[in-house]
Amino acid sequence: MDHVLDRLRALRGELVALVRALDASDLAHTGRHSSLGPLPVAEWLEFFLVHEAHHLYVAMKRARGGD
Repeated sequence: MDHVLDRLRALRGELVALVRALDASDLAHTGRHSSLGPLPVAEWLEFFLVHEAHHLYVAMKRARGGD
């Protein structure tokens, strides 16, 4: 489990560094989500964080014997 958390922290650091390097025009670029339609990068990041939080919550529940 420690290996997984170490990898998660390392990847999070890489993501933070990448996002910090973006400027306003980078954040304004859009991509299309199959359900949500066009989203600028800034909204993709918000969506990613909410989606990731859901997965972390499920993993935490399962690790403690929950559904």
